[in-house]
Amino acid sequence: MLRRGPFVLQTSGFVMLCLWASAGWIWGEALPAQMGSVAGQGFHFLLIGLAMVVWSLLRQEKRSELSANGWTALAGLALFAGPMLLLHTAQGRVSSSLGVVVFALLPVVLMVVSGELKGLVRALLGVAGVLVLLPVSMPEGRGLLGTGLVVMAMFLTALAMVWLHRLLPQSSWGWAMAVVCLSNGAVLTLAGCSEAAWTWDAARYEALRGLAIDAPEVLLLLGLIGTLEPRRVAARWLVAPLFTVLEGYVLMRPEGGVRLLAGIALLGFGGLWVFAGKGEDEPETTGLGLA
Repeated sequence: MLRRGPFVLQTSGFVMLCLWASAGWIWGEALPAQMGSVAGQGFHFLLIGLAMVVWSLLRQEKRSELSANGWTALAGLALFAGPMLLLHTAQGRVSSSLGVVVFALLPVVLMVVSGELKGLVRALLGVAGVLVLLPVSMPEGRGLLGTGLVVMAMFLTALAMVWLHRLLPQSSWGWAMAVVCLSNGAVLTLAGCSEAAWTWDAARYEALRGLAIDAPEVLLLLGLIGTLEPRRVAARWLVAPLFTVLEGYVLMRPEGGVRLLAGIALLGFGGLWVFAGKGEDEPETTGLGLA
């Protein structure tokens, strides 16, 4: 079962998730995908799901009822496959910078939905930091459709996080992860099968990428969603871009300036404040505990 744990475990899990997500561009350069993007992600999810089935069987975890698994699978599709397909469709219509800005609004959406209006300032500081670092212009023509798809993906992610936060603690950890990953793997593999290059060499290569790159991020994200308030987990979409900027600065050494420093300060302060801040009805300490 997912349960509460020490604050240091909660924080370290969140930092690891943000670091892993922020390094996506580094993984992409070092280990470029060999299958189609959609089918490749589906293959990764299938492998992670099968690994979690083996884990659950070895630990003899108790399976939840079929109906509970069905709702968990549906919520998992809303978290991963739905947004991925929407963002894949939006490719070429919007810039990646605009996508980052839209998803930076995720903590704001979750705070509004949960009625935590007093915490909006901290989330808006993070959004302001993203806008300073990644200025974007208003889209026109085809860009409007693409932006609409990205906004839909962001709202679907918010809905899924709230839904899974309620569902995951009701199931054993291993089987819940297996159900989510296998359902996403099946949908994404079918959706992208026409563009995939299915060869044994590509499958072995993608298996390495999936278990080494995607598995830690997926399992950390699901574990955090099950144990933390959704708006705190959503701070990942503020803190991960901050780490990406810092990684790019260290590796590429671009020219700095007041704008860069101001953006980093706003993004870091806002994102970490969203994560560390407590909701009105939230306990003093919660964490990522896996039993």
